[in-house]
Amino acid sequence: MSATKTTDHLPIGQNRLRGESSSASALAGIGCRKGAPLADVLAAIEAALAVNGLARAHLAALATIALKRDEPAIADAARALGVPLVVVSEAAARDASARCPTSSAASLAATGIACVSEAAALAASGGRLAHPRAVRGAAACAIATSSLREPRS
Repeated sequence: MSATKTTDHLPIGQNRLRGESSSASALAGIGCRKGAPLADVLAAIEAALAVNGLARAHLAALATIALKRDEPAIADAARALGVPLVVVSEAAARDASARCPTSSAASLAATGIACVSEAAALAASGGRLAHPRAVRGAAACAIATSSLREPRS
């Protein structure tokens, strides 16, 4: 079962519910159009993991901005993958926006954030992006990582 937690920063490799260490070392930031299908969100996550050379077992959590917290496909993806959903504040996402390699005019107009997926990943993880976001259909995913350890089982 997954949980939603609003935060400005959570270290990668921490169990978001109990604060325990885990071997998961990647956080997937998610952005999507309103009403995006679950299949697009999952496809974007898989594509972003693949570009980063990571397996699903490396995934510690999904993250998005507060404006997207009620998007069904994002919450459903977290449940399907068995990871928590971290919701970052708009302020934290805007602060992280300056470090995003991607800038979307549509995202800026709608949210004031250059790239929701990249900013959410950076703000929630405190880590770094190795690659820009992956886009599949109506969804985008960016992976933030810290020092990689063995995948969780």
